[in-house]
Amino acid sequence: MEISQRVSQLLDDAIQVQASDIYFLPDGDRYMIKIRHQNTVTIWDQMDYPPARRMMNYCKYIADMALSEQ
Repeated sequence: MEISQRVSQLLDDAIQVQASDIYFLPDGDRYMIKIRHQNTVTIWDQMDYPPARRMMNYCKYIADMALSEQ
């Protein structure tokens, strides 16, 4: 699945549960992607570093943020 499709699915899932936050949290050589909704944080997915980094960069791109921000 392409990065744009993964981000679209993440955002669709977050909207569906009326999430207030999406977290990309490092976990060793992987990232945990979590969604906060109704004062609960749930794991949405775990990804290796490169695709998670591409997802974060794509989110920044569609939000018109500087990609250099960490």
